[in-house]
Amino acid sequence: MSDLNGKTALVTGASGGIGGAIARALHARKATVALSGTRTAALQALADDLQERVHVIACDLAEPEGAEALLRDAAAAMDGVDILINNVGFATYGPFLSLSDEDLRNTFDYCVTSAFIMSQLAVPHMLAVGRGSIVNISSGAGRFGIRGLLPYSVAKGGLESL
Repeated sequence: MSDLNGKTALVTGASGGIGGAIARALHARKATVALSGTRTAALQALADDLQERVHVIACDLAEPEGAEALLRDAAAAMDGVDILINNVGFATYGPFLSLSDEDLRNTFDYCVTSAFIMSQLAVPHMLAVGRGSIVNISSGAGRFGIRGLLPYSVAKGGLESL
């Protein structure tokens, strides 16, 4: 990864292990980073550790309005978003026959719909400035499926197609 001095990055799911590690790596390369997730205490702990060039923007991406607010707030805090990392993860566990359509819908909304909306919102800015990167973080479950994690596997497969 090259020097990202002067670049801005929004990392969703930054309150978890993978998102936190991605945020740390971008920050180490001198990017200004916006941390987003639902666990505010974890986001703040990461921000406290990074100390500078960091913004905490807690957000629940299950609702489209959350994505709109997140991208607006991140762009305002950092004067734009050059790098969007769609890293949200949400899993519903259980045997196939015990899962509801709501389980599938909720998991899909978190993992796929939020990435779709965030990307649609970020692309116009990226096109206007002539640059930008969008990275969708998936899982091996999206290719092979995992017993007991059908909604997650379906959602991550959809994210890979996106």
